[in-house]
Amino acid sequence: MRDGQPQSRVFRIYEARAQNPIEIEIANGPGEVVGEGAIKPAGKPGVSLAVLLSRWDARRIALAVLAHLSAWAAATYYQRVTENTWQPPHEVVMDPDTGGIIN
Repeated sequence: MRDGQPQSRVFRIYEARAQNPIEIEIANGPGEVVGEGAIKPAGKPGVSLAVLLSRWDARRIALAVLAHLSAWAAATYYQRVTENTWQPPHEVVMDPDTGGIIN
């Protein structure tokens, strides 16, 4: 929150029609609280940044992010298991076909 107002942060990756076909866009601006803590954009973002990447560079970034997340998961595994925070609470029901949360 900034000055008591929720902030919306958007991160999008999509294919663009350009020489470097992968576009990464980051936007930050005013937000509106929806549901239990979710925030959706409310108006035009105050700050926006877009970068065009080649497929090769996009894959390199994706692999670096995957390596970081894997290292974090390994480094915090014991703590998450002992605190029982490694899985959702038992009342969460997941759809076996899609993996989506039902309840």
